[in-house]
Amino acid sequence: MSDSGNYRQNWAAYLRHMMADRSQAEFAKAIQATDGQLSKWLSGSTGVTAEKVITIARLLGDSPVHALGRVGWLNVSELTPFRAPRTYGLDEFTDRELAAEIVRRIDAGEAGQALTEPIDATPTDLDAHRERRANVPNAVDTIDHVEAPDLDSLDYAAKRGTRKVDQAPWAE
Repeated sequence: MSDSGNYRQNWAAYLRHMMADRSQAEFAKAIQATDGQLSKWLSGSTGVTAEKVITIARLLGDSPVHALGRVGWLNVSELTPFRAPRTYGLDEFTDRELAAEIVRRIDAGEAGQALTEPIDATPTDLDAHRERRANVPNAVDTIDHVEAPDLDSLDYAAKRGTRKVDQAPWAE
């Protein structure tokens, strides 16, 4: 790791690079600093906090991670694998992945009430579900594809002519 003098010099070099062709007064205004504070940073006589580096990088439209790396608080090995986490919608997962997550939550005791409490469904509920799904293009009626160990408890196997299953496919 670099000592504080190197951090100060690295910070000054970063600011000079980001200042480009702007005057010191214009640049100070852009980073919401006084001319005096900017002069001290550019000369390397004073340091800066990580929070200030992040704030100024954002004001300049730069990545805070990049700025912290330029100052020397993050090294190349810490920057290389960096990737911002991506958020996913449920529609981006396969049914098998969703089912595996449900089983994982149940096994870990993390499942909510919707997964652990019995449900009461009537043939009318199934008909309403099919009707809603019929209005969705390319929809798969997942109720017709359910294979769960408690199918008999719902008493639909006999009424719908569905074969009985002894075990859920993911529990093998």
